[in-house]
Amino acid sequence: MPSPIVIVAGHFLEWRAYLPLANRLRAEPFNRQVWIAPIEPYHWWQSSGANFRPVIDVMAQCIETVAEQTGAPVTVIGHSAGGRLTRKFLGEDDYCGRRYAGHRFVTTLVCLGTPHHSSAPASSVSTRWANEHYPGAFFAPKIRYVSVISRYIRGNREGTLAERTAYALYESLLGAPGDVWGDGIVPEPCMALEGSEVIRLEGVYHLPVPLLTWYDDPKILPRWAMNI
Repeated sequence: MPSPIVIVAGHFLEWRAYLPLANRLRAEPFNRQVWIAPIEPYHWWQSSGANFRPVIDVMAQCIETVAEQTGAPVTVIGHSAGGRLTRKFLGEDDYCGRRYAGHRFVTTLVCLGTPHHSSAPASSVSTRWANEHYPGAFFAPKIRYVSVISRYIRGNREGTLAERTAYALYESLLGAPGDVWGDGIVPEPCMALEGSEVIRLEGVYHLPVPLLTWYDDPKILPRWAMNI
């Protein structure tokens, strides 16, 4: 029996943005039980680079409830920052006054475009904490880690507006020149968690926005979700 799935939103995104993904995973050929952690924008506003407990607490409640109701460990799909925050939830170290030990409830962590390495001020503290306490695929092989990476656009300091924007965003996260491939927001070198399985895609933009291809696209989804 396939494991139940919980989807965890990316930075400043709300749970409703993931309804198309959830509905496609519930339908043929996947036929999965899917929940979305009920993260709202105000949970992100209550969080900071040093303390993301308002978001992790919502995620933790959802994952633990699903595991208890179904009697099975959960597959977590963490988009962007959601993947990194799930890594914190898995561990047992004190995080801002709480010990989650979420590894008890999770069988697989799938990270969609997650920046596992960052020099950007908004995320560097959070990223560094995760990497210092739970480096790489820390709970493998008990937990399966999957990094899903997309090449959408290469940063170019002298290129088009889109290429220049990508360059600036990649440079911020890398702390180095941004003339690399990435998904439009996160550079490719930041997305591969050491020790994880890596699935590489082409043409998938970082955010679920209209008119751009995202991970829930019917042609893209089977390439990463069929065997999770």
